[in-house]
Amino acid sequence: MLPVLLIAVAIFSVGIQGAQVLLQTRMLSIDPATRSRLNTAFVVTNFVGGASVLWDLGAWTALATAAATIIGIALVIWAVQRGQIRRNA
Repeated sequence: MLPVLLIAVAIFSVGIQGAQVLLQTRMLSIDPATRSRLNTAFVVTNFVGGASVLWDLGAWTALATAAATIIGIALVIWAVQRGQIRRNA
């Protein structure tokens, strides 16, 4: 059981790191002149949202629910924007 748990944690960690890098790359490409401010806002929001508020509300359940909600919203925004691009092409 322990080896399976360790493998799951390692895969989860790689996934989270990959998502963070992709998100920051996309976010920082918005306006190169404001990279420092954007990165500061990202890190502070990530820490405050995840480490304090959500954890106090319900630990892992609250964090997972918030993450799933944010991913769902991002997916809807992506799908709408992709549809607009196809209609304009």
